[in-house]
Amino acid sequence: MNNRIAIFIDFDGTLYDNREKFIPKSTIETLYKYHDKYDLFLSTGRAKFVLGQLEEYLPLFKGMVLMNGDYVLYDGETLRHEYFKEEDIKHIINVCEEEDIVLALPTTDECYVNDMDEFINKVLDGKDLSSIHNIEGFNFDTSLHYSMAWVFAERAKLEEMATKVPNADIIPWGRYGGDVLIKGHSKANGIKAILNKLNYKLENTFAIGNGDNDLEMFGLVKTAIAMGNSSEKALQAADYITDDLHKDGFKKAFDYIDEVVNK
Repeated sequence: MNNRIAIFIDFDGTLYDNREKFIPKSTIETLYKYHDKYDLFLSTGRAKFVLGQLEEYLPLFKGMVLMNGDYVLYDGETLRHEYFKEEDIKHIINVCEEEDIVLALPTTDECYVNDMDEFINKVLDGKDLSSIHNIEGFNFDTSLHYSMAWVFAERAKLEEMATKVPNADIIPWGRYGGDVLIKGHSKANGIKAILNKLNYKLENTFAIGNGDNDLEMFGLVKTAIAMGNSSEKALQAADYITDDLHKDGFKKAFDYIDEVVNK
């Protein structure tokens, strides 16, 4: 049995301010301070090619739970790679076209989007655009392996979309945009792949997050920590609430972890 402490860490709103597009200095210092003491794992809805400013710090993480758990990497090995059936992707595309919803479909290495400006504004952070492909209309290649989708529309329109895609779950980011996941899939599925591979004790598992797509992750680990800037659902699901991203909340989360571990 592995006696190390495993900590699963969300990206947007936890490590990274995706509105102001920066990682707080105290957050970076905390990653460097703890990457040897504890086993850190990134756990995000993003794909690896859209991690922006975090890229230079990726060596501090022992592994990555990407695309909301459907693409998991550890030590150069792919532990999990799930993707939509082609007929389900076709249906998502059709619904987005009918509802005039901006759609981005990522594979593990690149992304196809029908509104490049919207995608750049919401997702990218000065990232090289070589992995992002602007297509004509909704002419997506449905034969590719898409583990998830990103959609950009008002919350009410996404709620309407959810009623029309029974084989998918739509997890809003906030007021505008969200993730489209394979029905029943979440970050928790990806974390389970890590736990099974490395044989961690459940009592030694922590998660830090701030959004609705962190709820299943919170329910899986022993101790769930919500950032002060979290969604209402994340706050309610947490075992502990740290401070806001801009008020050294990430550092304070690790102060709390130290307290728990050293009891």
